[in-house]
Amino acid sequence: MSSDTHNRTRDCTAFEVAIICALSLEADAMMALFDHFWEQEQQHYEKSDGDTNSYTIGRLGQHHVVLVHMSHMGKASAANVAANLRSSFPHIRLALLVGICGGVPFVDGGKEEITLGDIVISTQIVQSDFGRQYSDTFIRKNTAQDNLSRQNQDIGAFISSLQTKVATLEEQIRTNTVTLFNAENPKNLKRSEDIFWCNSFRRPGHKVCPTSRPHRYTGTCYRL
Repeated sequence: MSSDTHNRTRDCTAFEVAIICALSLEADAMMALFDHFWEQEQQHYEKSDGDTNSYTIGRLGQHHVVLVHMSHMGKASAANVAANLRSSFPHIRLALLVGICGGVPFVDGGKEEITLGDIVISTQIVQSDFGRQYSDTFIRKNTAQDNLSRQNQDIGAFISSLQTKVATLEEQIRTNTVTLFNAENPKNLKRSEDIFWCNSFRRPGHKVCPTSRPHRYTGTCYRL
């Protein structure tokens, strides 16, 4: 009997960590970090009646983790996913919404740039669309009654711990990055095959620019 089979938790009640991803590319990145998957034993973890979520279950380090695949982005979808997750995995203590941050370019009022490979961890949730729309601007309601409640004590202590271990986390990230690049994964491109687009290129959903051409760069990431 393998150690992973021996350590496999018996049912959904033993899971305390959940990772939620809205996009398939985000889920792919998270799955690359899993140490083991229990795909063959998936039938042992029965979802509650009415749960429409899709899950990937396995082990990440010493933790039994459930990865939740969202069907699409949006607050309504996220709320539905969270409710279903709670019904099937009632003992979840830490739920992480992991993604690309919507391509946020800067933090700290534009003083610090976010580049490819950076990891951003939020410390609170802000309901940015709750407020009043005026003719020339939108003002968010920012009173004690309107703001979402503060994170619980466990999560607050966990965030404080992360903020005091920056050097250790950076070293671990470098180690994990080397491991991922050395893994036998056909999705990993060689540096000579990596493509960066000019910053004038319009993303899908906008008008296509016929003059856009990919540019190839070697070496480290090029800031467009």
